[in-house]
Amino acid sequence: MAFYSAPNRGRPIVISGGLGRINKVSRVLSGMIVIHSYPEVIFEPEEAFWPQIEAQRLHPTVRFYLHSLNWIDFIVDRAAGLPESEWTEEVSAGAEFVWAVAWNWWEMNHVTPEWKDDEYVWGGHAVAIRAASLSALSEIFPEDEWLHEAIEYHGKWLLEHFDGYWNHGLSQALALMVVGDRLSNESMLTTGAERAKACLEVMIDEEGAINEQAPEYANYIERLRQTAVDAFELFGAPGAGALRAKKEPLEEFIAHSLTPGGTFVEIGDSMPRRPEFVRGGAVEFALSNGATGVEIPRAKVYDAGYVFGRSGFGQLRAQNMESFYSLRFGPAREIHGHFDHLSLTFWDRGRNVIVDAGHPGYARGKMRDYAQSRQAHNVLMVRGKEHLPEAASRLVSHQIEETWSAFDLEDTAWEGLKWKRSACFADCGPFVVADSLEPTPKVEYAEQRWNVAPEFEYVGSQYETTRFRSAVDGTQLVFIRYGIEGSRYFEHTDVNMARGDREGLRGIVFRNEQPTDTWTIGFGRASRNFGLLTAVVVAGPEEKVEYTFKDSGPGTRVLRIVRGPQTYLFEYDIQTQRVRALSVPVERGYADGGLTPR
Repeated sequence: MAFYSAPNRGRPIVISGGLGRINKVSRVLSGMIVIHSYPEVIFEPEEAFWPQIEAQRLHPTVRFYLHSLNWIDFIVDRAAGLPESEWTEEVSAGAEFVWAVAWNWWEMNHVTPEWKDDEYVWGGHAVAIRAASLSALSEIFPEDEWLHEAIEYHGKWLLEHFDGYWNHGLSQALALMVVGDRLSNESMLTTGAERAKACLEVMIDEEGAINEQAPEYANYIERLRQTAVDAFELFGAPGAGALRAKKEPLEEFIAHSLTPGGTFVEIGDSMPRRPEFVRGGAVEFALSNGATGVEIPRAKVYDAGYVFGRSGFGQLRAQNMESFYSLRFGPAREIHGHFDHLSLTFWDRGRNVIVDAGHPGYARGKMRDYAQSRQAHNVLMVRGKEHLPEAASRLVSHQIEETWSAFDLEDTAWEGLKWKRSACFADCGPFVVADSLEPTPKVEYAEQRWNVAPEFEYVGSQYETTRFRSAVDGTQLVFIRYGIEGSRYFEHTDVNMARGDREGLRGIVFRNEQPTDTWTIGFGRASRNFGLLTAVVVAGPEEKVEYTFKDSGPGTRVLRIVRGPQTYLFEYDIQTQRVRALSVPVERGYADGGLTPR
């Protein structure tokens, strides 16, 4: 006799899936589970599952996926999609196996008290996903009292716990709707719907920006948003229309946060993955060389604290030959963000050039602490000053022209010191950054830090330049810097370099969650009136890079950069400490991706 009066819906909504694409029922039954890019989990299928798992020293993320029971869903789905009379031997064996795994989990949960305080077992996200997985399992085993008891327990837990307005809270709300429907519990269903709607109102603002402070999470949030719409329509909850209206602005946010390589820019806990393709919208425009989809501007400022800009979407040149940049500002760090205010990233000539620290994974420890910290980003560091994590930063002004864009920002997180950053990006050309601190009573030592992409090797430093060269194809990366103090414009700067310093935690970025050695360079100087102007030039292997920095009338100086046949002029205003472009050559592309001045 079934314990449920609700209609049999199979698995009505998918909160967290995808493991079925990289696993096979036969492989799982033979004792192997694959969790994304982590090493395979090996176990003896004839023995109790969980004692084996807990005896292994698994990565925390793998352990989370296992305890959430997310990985059993694709096996359950195969069984739920057929009448039991049509189950093949493999489908039947798979259903019996996942039933045994879930039953063994529920049995061990009663006798493993430390699990109650283990975030990978009873953290809100794990509970949400597991609640939905257990509910789906009950569709093929509706007469098991222990399973009904486990689902009811998870539903009550979800009623009493809510992690707030981010993806974990939304997953909990959706799971509560699933459990409420399965148990015919209107209180759970209504509360889940109310929480889900409130979550999405906060998580996706009017411009489409997400509050997670890691653009790649927009992919997951879009899937949860669509899941919420499906759940509201399926269960008859009011408010689906408002959630549906968030689709287009969120898609545009996703499109803007993609590099010319088609992957998410690595900001916060973002991985460089490709987005889910959505036909007919901004994502299609970004991924189709601007040929189809909904057109979006090449630069966008989000009030949530993001600047994304590029030279184009591939209309005039090969897509991956476009230049791209990002800047961060706004509210204090939260959720999946890093301490990256006023940090920038840069892509040019088919590659990452100036990179974010990246995502180290969720295992706690010194590497995660470092990846989130100020010193891991492309920012100004002030020696001996405490960084105030709750301080916000702001975009003061910006200017977007046909071939260049400029942005002026302020930050006061260094114990009240006012740091100004003015950045100007020429399309497919150099960018220039002016950093300054308001005059201080005593000398302060500040250092402008840059994470160079791992493919670049150090060549040398001479005069105002520091040079790198790509180990892949010889592409040059040249830093040109001028210390500026008052009326002087060529003050000495230190060049502090590190690569792969695991003890001092410098010269490290994270790729596929693994620490990767790279060059971190710092231009530092001590002053009561700190000012530093730095240009970053990417050039072909044989192109000559020359430069001058001269007075140009009262209160202004002009930085002239010659890269091969092209000349770029940038103006620095001494009083406002802002950088603007005066002359930027317009480029067109060839089919082979080469660039030439028009």
